[in-house]
Amino acid sequence: MDFSLDKDEFVEWFMQRDYKGCSVDRIDNSKGYHMDNIQIIPTRRNIQKDKTKILDGKRWCYSCKEYKEFSEMCTSNRIECGTSTLCSKCNYARKKDYLSRKKSSA
Repeated sequence: MDFSLDKDEFVEWFMQRDYKGCSVDRIDNSKGYHMDNIQIIPTRRNIQKDKTKILDGKRWCYSCKEYKEFSEMCTSNRIECGTSTLCSKCNYARKKDYLSRKKSSA
């Protein structure tokens, strides 16, 4: 059976349930948010799900858009494979920029 909800119907359906700490995930990301293509999973797992790109033993950095060796990636105990979605170089640049903006706004 294939039926779908419009955005308002879906939001109403989801909000009527008590899914604290959970979010809606598409089982097949190439398909839409149809009732036969969604699942409720912990938000933390959903966030990690699509960001874990590994190819030939290398991890994708979402900042510089390159595959890097695992040793070049920041460590993270929040993600199953143990590495962040940023390489060490990009993470350092991001922190430096953050601290610079924080210092100039003070």
